[in-house]
Amino acid sequence: MRQQQGDFDAKDVEVLVVSFDPPRRIRGYCRRLRLPFRCLSDEPREAYRAFGLSRASWLRTLTPKALAPYVRLYLRRGGPRPMYGGQDLRQMGGDFVVSPDGRLAFAYASHDPADRPSVDDLLAAIG
Repeated sequence: MRQQQGDFDAKDVEVLVVSFDPPRRIRGYCRRLRLPFRCLSDEPREAYRAFGLSRASWLRTLTPKALAPYVRLYLRRGGPRPMYGGQDLRQMGGDFVVSPDGRLAFAYASHDPADRPSVDDLLAAIG
């Protein structure tokens, strides 16, 4: 998504990253990854509930595709270290496009942690 930031800018769209992590942690995460997006904290998960994003079962959460990034991180770090920082691994995320008039123009609730729509789908929803 970062690589296509110019496409979002051209459509005069602001991308927001919303996490249930505390503000300090989400700011650090966005700074470390040099994300060009505004990063917000929703600790009480009010936005998650409003958009119908629930917690998944462990079976749905621990898929090979979802675990692959964590395995790579584990191997890159050279062994066990705290990796999750108390995060809720079962909380599902999603991607949404809200039109300027406040209507929901696109909604995608992830089925597992690795399930995301393509950036092209998001851009198409913007119009």
